[in-house]
Amino acid sequence: MAELAKEYYDNLQREGLAPEEEREQALKTVLESITIKLKAADKTELENNLTEDNIEEVLKLLPNGKAPGTDGIPYEFWKWVNDKSKSTHKDPEGNRIQFEFIKCLTTVYNDIEIYGVAKDSCFAEGLLNPLHNKKDRREIANYRPITLLNCNYKAFTKVLALKLAQMV
Repeated sequence: MAELAKEYYDNLQREGLAPEEEREQALKTVLESITIKLKAADKTELENNLTEDNIEEVLKLLPNGKAPGTDGIPYEFWKWVNDKSKSTHKDPEGNRIQFEFIKCLTTVYNDIEIYGVAKDSCFAEGLLNPLHNKKDRREIANYRPITLLNCNYKAFTKVLALKLAQMV
């Protein structure tokens, strides 16, 4: 079934696809028509590292009850860890210990921005699930695919999107 779905959607994606040269020319035409340019200050701001405030803001915006991706970790977990990390604990000797979740996540996200995602990471992988639309369940055309992405990846892209939206 999985192979059948893969073949069906691969072929569907290729249907009506313009030749590469034509697509490149169309892209060039569109890019040349863009007259709005980033100001130097905005460009510099976009090049700056993400801040803990950026991450904290996004964690508050993340919706509960959404399906996680391949890692199975929902938004609620990330929010719970963040809440727990705000309280301090003591080790057996009475020393104060605290896990700074937002600082850790900010460091990881900035590392991804600078160096990219590690090759063996499943950070940006998705889980393709077919959802039945209508009619005969035996026909693959009666399903639409949805991709379940890892919540940490979706949070990262939301941080970047909000940062970019401030420039517009």
